[in-house]
Amino acid sequence: MKTDPQTILRFLTEARNCAMQMMQNGSYILNELPPLRMTDALRKKIEALCISLIDSKHDLIHEIFEIDELVATMPESPAITQGIERMQQWIFMATMSFHDCIKDVQRAVELDEADGLLSLLLMESAVNILSTVPSDPEGEDEKDG
Repeated sequence: MKTDPQTILRFLTEARNCAMQMMQNGSYILNELPPLRMTDALRKKIEALCISLIDSKHDLIHEIFEIDELVATMPESPAITQGIERMQQWIFMATMSFHDCIKDVQRAVELDEADGLLSLLLMESAVNILSTVPSDPEGEDEKDG
């Protein structure tokens, strides 16, 4: 992985934006959920997704601070790469959980077990989050090389 401080700091900035978007959309979905019709199981799954998104924000922000400090004090530390990989894994897992939830909602809507607005709510939030997923710092190596 490229250890150029500017590349790493760009990634950290993008990851922070993604973390904030996860928290904002998790909170927004939770706020909009109560009046929408769906099965209890689906409601619990969506609520768990939202709590996970909010919790991911806390994990990501903590890791961002740790890596930022390492970049300033020990820019060649392997812990930087490990932290970035951990963050990428958290973001990937969050987006996959979101994808699975959207598939469940779409099935429920098709079976008339949920309001169609629920699908729109989740897809809009997914787009908001996906648009902030940070670029892979390793991809920067390919652009530069």
